[in-house]
Amino acid sequence: MQRSIRRQIGVATLDPSSDDYIDALKACFSGELAGTVLDATGNKSSMSRAVDLIRHGGKIVFIGLYIGELVIDDPTFHKKETTLLSSRNATREDFECVIELMAQGAISETMMKNQEFDFYTFGNQYQKNVVENKKLVKGVIKF
Repeated sequence: MQRSIRRQIGVATLDPSSDDYIDALKACFSGELAGTVLDATGNKSSMSRAVDLIRHGGKIVFIGLYIGELVIDDPTFHKKETTLLSSRNATREDFECVIELMAQGAISETMMKNQEFDFYTFGNQYQKNVVENKKLVKGVIKF
């Protein structure tokens, strides 16, 4: 997320390489670790450490694709009763193909997108708009 957008919406920015990263993370969540970690890096080290960043009962969502074997500390994973989710495993070539097809007008984002959500109110209606919404195919959060 660009710095200007982060400032505009008031999102905390943390440096994962800093010595006080875990403490800074906990400060964002009233002394607890994150309830959900979204990892879009595709980086082996980052993805392997995601379990260290969630609280008990937390979720990890892998969005970035790492090509290779990924190791997660199993005792920590189980102790925290972690939920692990992932997106489909699109590659750079897949995205480049989609971009080209969109540029040609062969496909558009409206083919699957059937709902838009306002960023500032989305969290208040998440259960209703996403979890319980049987008609949702692809939603976009607008800033």
